[in-house]
Amino acid sequence: MERSTDRKLLIMERSTDRKLLIMERSTDRKLLIMERSTDRKLLIMERSTGRKLLIMERSTDRKLLIMERSTDRKLLIMERSTDRKLLIMERSTDRKLLIMERSTDRKLLIMERSTDRKLLIMERSTDRKLLIMVRSTDRKLLIMERLTDRKLFLWRD
Repeated sequence: MERSTDRKLLIMERSTDRKLLIMERSTDRKLLIMERSTDRKLLIMERSTGRKLLIMERSTDRKLLIMERSTDRKLLIMERSTDRKLLIMERSTDRKLLIMERSTDRKLLIMERSTDRKLLIMERSTDRKLLIMVRSTDRKLLIMERLTDRKLFLWRD
């Protein structure tokens, strides 16, 4: 373990149950590279001064493959392969959800959202299967198709 006078942590290596291979930190709490090999294994995590998370990979039960984030909490790509498997999720700076795909029991294929919480397309294939739902900004439901016990094909407001 090496440390300077301004609390700058350069290299820290530990070989225990929660093994930390490489961790670099600067004076402004900038985390450059951190690798861990435990049950909740963190392979690569890079962070800048504005808490920017570039690449984070995990291989556990809730396995996170690729997650990229910018300084304004923008989530670009996140992939997960677990029971609640999230394939692609893209988000912009104003919390805009562009594409989200999931393949689980409550399978969500495509969901698009704009900045004003407008839901454009959402497809689900579960017991309460929702095929197409289009919604406007004033929570107006334009087209909704469902294949359930209470089967709804077209509904316009």
